[in-house]
Amino acid sequence: MAPEHGRQTPRRAAERLTFNTEEYNLHKAIYSPIMKLRSFGSNYIEDGMLYAHVRVCLIEDGDDPATCEGTTRNAVARQPPPAAVTRAEAEIRTRVASAPSRANLPALTPDPLDRVFLMEGVGEWQTYLTSSSRLTAEGAGGPTFAPRPERISYYARYAHAPAGVDNLAVTAHITHYPNAEWARFDVLNGTGRADLTRLSRFGHTFYQDGPYFSWSSGDWLVQLDCQGTLPSVIDEFLQAYLAKYPSDL
Repeated sequence: MAPEHGRQTPRRAAERLTFNTEEYNLHKAIYSPIMKLRSFGSNYIEDGMLYAHVRVCLIEDGDDPATCEGTTRNAVARQPPPAAVTRAEAEIRTRVASAPSRANLPALTPDPLDRVFLMEGVGEWQTYLTSSSRLTAEGAGGPTFAPRPERISYYARYAHAPAGVDNLAVTAHITHYPNAEWARFDVLNGTGRADLTRLSRFGHTFYQDGPYFSWSSGDWLVQLDCQGTLPSVIDEFLQAYLAKYPSDL
């Protein structure tokens, strides 16, 4: 960081950084809030240099990045070409059309929270808030998702011990479905997307969308929200919950 009279000094020259949609999705938790600040932008630090009024904008593949107007640094996320969009839309339509049947599904019985979650904590992270709710069957879906059956949703939030040191939290969202077919189907159906990153780590397969991770395990759908946490913490939660809920993807 280059100090000048005790202050951080932004570069004055106009610069542009171009990255693809995959890069955007991988760091969506960072880029998405910046993209919403189109009028004034947000401060951005890279290689020890502070850039003022950074704006992120989407452009079509092949277009001139200069279409993202402004005299300050622009980070340009390139839109996938129309053919790629068409393939994604076709994949989503096919997925919606292949939804499992909602007829004659077994009734669901609520489970105790200490059976659903790792209530003893994960490393130095301890549970401080838990909840559950029964979600009724949806009457209709949409163009990107199929209507889902009745299911039971469980939430647990973990705080770093000792409590009060910071505001970081990891949320475990576990959903119980009437059968394994529906749990596996809703891993992607619930997102309405077709471009999530599929990873194989720790001997398991799961999906990643920035700081969000998801997989199915029998008739359970597991989702972890790890916004703002270190990679080592993310790995710790992934290994702990994959041990409890082995992925069947």
